[in-house]
Amino acid sequence: MNSSQKFAALFWIVVTAMLIPGSDIRAQGGYAGAILRMGLASRSEAMGRAYTAVVGNPESAYYNPATMTFMKLRMIDLSYRSLSLDRSFAYVGFATRLHPGEEKLPEEDKDYQYGGVALSWIHASVSNIDGRDLDGEKFATFSNTQNAFNFSFALRLNKRVSLGIATHILWNRFPTLSREHKA
Repeated sequence: MNSSQKFAALFWIVVTAMLIPGSDIRAQGGYAGAILRMGLASRSEAMGRAYTAVVGNPESAYYNPATMTFMKLRMIDLSYRSLSLDRSFAYVGFATRLHPGEEKLPEEDKDYQYGGVALSWIHASVSNIDGRDLDGEKFATFSNTQNAFNFSFALRLNKRVSLGIATHILWNRFPTLSREHKA
């Protein structure tokens, strides 16, 4: 390998190395539902979000909807976090069992749950965002709210298999900018 080939190989290695990190930096924060990466409530956060096997509360419906079949009671989860930089995060969840005809079940089957449903609302907001023009002059103050509405349903097919499904509706409200503000 002569010196020009070594130079060309080194050049392409450097160019490739420079392009790879740039693609990661460019793509940060560009996904819908970024608030869903923050974790829901204190219990799941304390467990490091390793919450897929936990049963018995509305939080578990978000991480693994099939666990709703093991609900014993109706439950409500509430969580609110006041964060730095004028941010806030809130979670409200409700879960209940679905067990029609419980009185007609054989005694050995009464410990098994045959269905469950959960509803939850996740809210994140930031306020006091300075709107500035190209000269750096402040012209307005904005706020942003993001919401996620979740519905989870689970059905126990037999004593060993539960099936769950969850739907998420994401809603992001960002301030309307007009031509007057030139932003």
